[in-house]
Amino acid sequence: MKGLSTGIVEVDIEAATDNGPRTQKLSLQFKRGKKSAMWGHMNELVLALPDTGADKNILSAAFAREYGIQIIKALPSKLSESLDKIKIAYQEKATPSCQDIATKEIFQDAPIGEILKLWARTKPIRNFPTERRILPGTIDGVDVLALPDTGADKNILSAAFARRHGIQIEKRPEFRKSLQLGDRITTQTTGQVMLPWSFANEPERVYHVPFEVLEKCPADVIIGNEFLGVTKTMSANAHRLVRKKLNKLDPFSFHHAGLTKQFIAGTLGGMEVYAFPDTGCDLNLMSDKYARMRGFTVDTSPESRVFLKFPDGRVRETRGVVRVPWSFAEDPSNTEDLYFDILPGSTHDVILGGDFLFKSETIPKHTHRILTEHSVPRVLELNQIIWFKHSLFRWSKKNKPVDVELNKLLRQRALEAKETERVLMARNEQQTPTGGHFSPSMSGSNQTSTSPAASAAAVSPSLQRPCGAATGVSSPHPSSAAAVTQ
Repeated sequence: MKGLSTGIVEVDIEAATDNGPRTQKLSLQFKRGKKSAMWGHMNELVLALPDTGADKNILSAAFAREYGIQIIKALPSKLSESLDKIKIAYQEKATPSCQDIATKEIFQDAPIGEILKLWARTKPIRNFPTERRILPGTIDGVDVLALPDTGADKNILSAAFARRHGIQIEKRPEFRKSLQLGDRITTQTTGQVMLPWSFANEPERVYHVPFEVLEKCPADVIIGNEFLGVTKTMSANAHRLVRKKLNKLDPFSFHHAGLTKQFIAGTLGGMEVYAFPDTGCDLNLMSDKYARMRGFTVDTSPESRVFLKFPDGRVRETRGVVRVPWSFAEDPSNTEDLYFDILPGSTHDVILGGDFLFKSETIPKHTHRILTEHSVPRVLELNQIIWFKHSLFRWSKKNKPVDVELNKLLRQRALEAKETERVLMARNEQQTPTGGHFSPSMSGSNQTSTSPAASAAAVSPSLQRPCGAATGVSSPHPSSAAAVTQ
């Protein structure tokens, strides 16, 4: 890459000809939504797509973001007349907030005032996640790379994976459940299955784990928060996790499912909040209603939006992005500006994604920051109402009447909080007749370890047989985990 002019990327193309290599300068028009026109690294071999049907040279937005190429869209009228003359030198070691300008060329061929205004409107380069943590293991004798998701309260298995490996699914109505996803859309599971699971570095220890089967799930296996907690996978046993590079052309993931309630106390934009930690989400997210009520300025330009992939296979585009200072409650002086993508209908006001949770070492070194619903009484209602009070106070100082939509939204959030609390209490009080549990056992033994909770439960005879490792077909189990034996 040689440089960047206003809206045009200038590159050196070296083509192999019969007379030897030939280098020619080409201008590539920045365009969003197209697949990458070239792959590879700067100053190395790239593969370009020759297209005789295109009258412009195209460069994808993903390619520009990957190499930190800053695209300037807005063009003053006078400046646009000299597109071929004005160039901004690209520096490989430029910081996200500052780049050197080839001042001699700019000041010689364009008005200085318009150049300064144009440069003032440029945005800092955003660094997107390039990897995620995954959990290697074996499920029903098949090696898999599972997604550890603290935002999911259920273990999820894709229906395609089950069919591919001949896993029998219990599809009776009582085994089907409704799962609420991260954008409040409810999806129905196909059924349920109980499968043997072992970690890749602990093959001798086998856990019998219930999985909800979901059609069109992009991940073969998702390990939920409950099993991660009891096995201490995200804390003391974080060595089980490995890094995996993200595919640059795939949407980012948001695999939140269920009613998991845990929070991280912190300060966002000068106000105390309880954010939701979700390792199954690649990005930090914020609900559109919360952003509006806090008065944040959201960048809704096309290049600021990203696509999110959900557990039911849907792909949604975010509304924009906002950059807000964040600090943990235990260290308020250590402030960091974070990007939050705006998701309409998000189940939580503020979500901290897996990339930030691992980079900040909240997982695995500072898991004490993560609070549960029991350690923070009625935290959901506090989180929803505290900023309403702040907004009402700010609006009253401006002598503006309270908006009707605000009152409606306040009542809606209060009802949602009460309903969530009711569902959680009912789930905790519910007596499961089958006594489902995670039962770890040693490989080579057909007997599963028992606990007081497991021995006291009345298990159906048809569900007491061990998983059939030889046949590859497992015995279905109707309930999720209620107790764990280590």
